[in-house]
Amino acid sequence: MTYQTINPATGQLIKTYADMPNQDLESAIAKAHWVFETDYWRHRPIAERSKIVSAAATILRQKSEEYARHLTFEMGKLINEARAEVALSADILDYYARKAAHYLEPRKLPETSAAELHIEPLGVLLGIEPWNFPYYQIARVAGPQLMVGKVLLLKHAENVPQSALAFARLFEEAGAPTGVYTNIFASIPQISAIIGDPRVCGVTITGSKHAGAAVAEHTGRHLKRAVLEMGGSDPLIVLEDAPLESTLNSALFGRMFNTGQCCVGSKRIIVVGKERGKEFLYGFIHRMAALKAGDPENPETTLGPLSSEKTLNTLLHQIARAKQDGGKIVLAAEELIGLVFTWSRQYLPASIRITQSMHRNCLAQWLHSKLWKMRKQRFSWQTRRHLVSVLRSLPPMSGAGAKSQLKLTAAWFLSTNRYEQR
Repeated sequence: MTYQTINPATGQLIKTYADMPNQDLESAIAKAHWVFETDYWRHRPIAERSKIVSAAATILRQKSEEYARHLTFEMGKLINEARAEVALSADILDYYARKAAHYLEPRKLPETSAAELHIEPLGVLLGIEPWNFPYYQIARVAGPQLMVGKVLLLKHAENVPQSALAFARLFEEAGAPTGVYTNIFASIPQISAIIGDPRVCGVTITGSKHAGAAVAEHTGRHLKRAVLEMGGSDPLIVLEDAPLESTLNSALFGRMFNTGQCCVGSKRIIVVGKERGKEFLYGFIHRMAALKAGDPENPETTLGPLSSEKTLNTLLHQIARAKQDGGKIVLAAEELIGLVFTWSRQYLPASIRITQSMHRNCLAQWLHSKLWKMRKQRFSWQTRRHLVSVLRSLPPMSGAGAKSQLKLTAAWFLSTNRYEQR
């Protein structure tokens, strides 16, 4: 596995990092285990751990621009979105630094006052995180896990090594003892060995279904705890009475946030009603066409590059498959120029009108029907893995009857003046 920083906006190879030698990886595991087993970390007062995690949040805020630019030149995130991710990551760390003492208080069991529930750390945790939100994905693991007293070995995606190193330096600068948070550039065989190491108590991973399946297989074989967060594909459903302008703005944000590289993005859009579908398609195309492609470091840019050549090639393949299956491209630039995955190849964004049989290959779906029927609901959930869905309508929610049919992890029911989360 090669860890490389390649600027998506220019195609320039900035730096390459080799996999950790096995002896260095062994030293990292041994140090993490020692820090946990001694009084050096897990038996420290919560207030001391809180001071370190809180300091990390403060440093993120103070050096926001420095951390944001890592995201921009390493995976192409728009600079304004990069700044927002840094701020969110700081907020997450700060939240757990402030709230952990309350969450970790012993609790009486309701069945008997003689029994108490105590939360204790398990040991060394392996975290495997993706590239699309390099800091946020770490912060939501590191915040609670470090506060409870665990120690982390963090294996990040191979295309964001400098962002990974920056977050490791963050905790070092915040005063965390060596071994509490360790970045590792590990190969796939090394990851398997780490999972099997008796000094490692469990694994948390956010990634693809293939990566999740591999981790589940290894943790199951070694009877290790695992938290798996895989990608999903649920729809944005627009009912006939949904307010058009606000829904279009939400749809554009949901589709194009992080250049469309977001696990909870609006990968599929289903519009109910023939006339409403036409109106929605027209408005959506107009908004997509207005996106300004350019340098992601320019705050005026609204369409940045995809993260890698591999990502772009995957998307081009999806577009080709959709066309083969009868899809109609309703918005695309006329020519391809420049490097393979720079913003100067303005083939994107693309919107595709598709048929019901094409749901696995689509970028957007337009469903024209006069009534909300069960078959439309079945069409909405025709993916194996569900994540987050959005249903838009006016109050009172005309889509209320669909709630019981939802097959997903979470859903947002949005109207003009309220929302409901499931």
